[in-house]
Amino acid sequence: HRLSRLTRFNMAIDPQLVSGAMSSALMFGGQHFENVGKNMAGIVNVGQMKYYFTVDTTYVLNKIKLLFFPFTKKNWERYNRDSKMAPPRDDINAPDLYIPTMAFVTYILVVGFVLGITGRFSPEHLGLAASSALLWLLLEVLVCYAALYLMNIASHGFTELVALAGYKYVGMIASVLSYRIFQSTTLFYAVLAEACAAHAFFYYFTVSASLQSSLQVSAERSEKQRLYVLCYTGLQIAIMAWTALRLTLD
Repeated sequence: HRLSRLTRFNMAIDPQLVSGAMSSALMFGGQHFENVGKNMAGIVNVGQMKYYFTVDTTYVLNKIKLLFFPFTKKNWERYNRDSKMAPPRDDINAPDLYIPTMAFVTYILVVGFVLGITGRFSPEHLGLAASSALLWLLLEVLVCYAALYLMNIASHGFTELVALAGYKYVGMIASVLSYRIFQSTTLFYAVLAEACAAHAFFYYFTVSASLQSSLQVSAERSEKQRLYVLCYTGLQIAIMAWTALRLTLD
């Protein structure tokens, strides 16, 4: 039964259409990040940005494993080296921009793939999807940054908030591809549930540890921090689930 579903799935794919969709997705993804890079160059310190891309293969593999299976991890505190935060390569708890960037580009590829196999692909649709995804990501980060400011909570900084928000694309991609490849709704919901639970766990403890270590907090401020982390973790999961469902069931 599963083999027949996969056979129908493969027969429904037009190789030329999918190839065009993937090529366009790469082009749009590259263009969007190039434009964002140019716009941010005047405001973001390049040396500071290099810190978030200081990764190696071991870090990337371990971080992705942590994103899917964070439940047994005990220590979420960042590692200090010579009174400075260690770079991601030397600290699994440090946020990076390499994985979120690659995950976002892969997400655009997946959107192009889905549009292609469902016969809805066009450069205009893909461009709109890429622009919309980037806009929602930046809006989400700005809302988070504003909430931190209004609640008088020590902020991570804009770059770290972008990194933390970008990690959710990893689980979204896994859940969507599980359905598109195996054509199993049950598998899709199982992968999505695990990805959402893992991201919620990862995000909650990463942000909580970072906020707690940023300053000595009073009981009142600690309560504000807990409320913020819970609300924003819930927002992350809602965005993950809504996006994955839209790409799968539309």
